[in-house]
Amino acid sequence: MKKTILTLVAGFALSVSASAQNFAFYEGINSTTDISGTTISVQATNQVYEGFFFVKNLTGTPTEVKIRRVSIVTPPAGLTEQVCSGPLPDPNAIGNCFDIDANTPNWVTPVSFVLDNDNKANMEIHVDHHGSTGLLHNRYYVEDMNGNKLDSIDVKVGNIASVKENKATANFSVYPNPV
Repeated sequence: MKKTILTLVAGFALSVSASAQNFAFYEGINSTTDISGTTISVQATNQVYEGFFFVKNLTGTPTEVKIRRVSIVTPPAGLTEQVCSGPLPDPNAIGNCFDIDANTPNWVTPVSFVLDNDNKANMEIHVDHHGSTGLLHNRYYVEDMNGNKLDSIDVKVGNIASVKENKATANFSVYPNPV
């Protein structure tokens, strides 16, 4: 009986540690709410969206990472996107911003950086609709150098054309006036 209980306890402990989260996404620099695996939906009222996120390494060991962006929905024509990433703090100025062709469905940062234990990585997303309407829906992954996806968030940025009331005034005259 003692062996059975120890086996069950060991199995439970192993399953808990195997499912433990090693990285976590947060929205905003000072947030303490883990948003990993969620979808952030925003409406770009001025056609430009700037999202500020960070990912935190909880593994206990430094990990070299990259950011991958995968399009879930084909973005509207004319849209531009930029992703910035790097460690926080960034004393060696190794963080970079990259312009992304919005029509490239699968993109990864061309440079990596080491994310130390309990350290944060900055991730900024800049989307400009340039007058176009439609929805941008991307999934952003933090991944290791072997391409293993460590964590992700989805970001949906919508821009819907505004509807303006058009008041037309019609003036007309009829000639000759038979009265």
